[in-house]
Amino acid sequence: MNFSNESLTTNASTPVLSSATTPQEPAVIITVAVLSIIGNILVVIVTTRRQTFPSSSRIFVSSMACSDLLLGSIFSFLVAPAAAGEWVYSDTAEKAVAVIGLSSITITSSALAGLNLDRYYALMNDGVGISGKKARIYLISAWTGTYACTNRVDVVQQNIEMGIL
Repeated sequence: MNFSNESLTTNASTPVLSSATTPQEPAVIITVAVLSIIGNILVVIVTTRRQTFPSSSRIFVSSMACSDLLLGSIFSFLVAPAAAGEWVYSDTAEKAVAVIGLSSITITSSALAGLNLDRYYALMNDGVGISGKKARIYLISAWTGTYACTNRVDVVQQNIEMGIL
């Protein structure tokens, strides 16, 4: 039996461009950043002006838009490293971008979970969802807890690198 697969055969003599050297990468990052920032600003404006949504739903959607706005704003810091093919900023900037990126994703997930909980609660209680006050408490806890835990992860990582843990 011959198990060779001709489709896996490669020609090692052909040059392969690394993803860091492609000129399209910074353009894609800039496009995504601009669309993210403009789109999330529009979502925040619409949710604060439009009163037809329940108050807790507006709060959750606005929170998701704000965290995605933060995520979109750090994309602009990724253009120079993409063009250079390496990280061009300090280690502190690297950690700040990582903390903001991880926190934004976590906060968006928490806000989406809260929105789902609100809609489930509304289905079970004749259309009455979570109160605006409970939604605010939930989101303040999520934002505070996420940034506190993300910063603690950074401290643990530093301790591991120094050999303390």
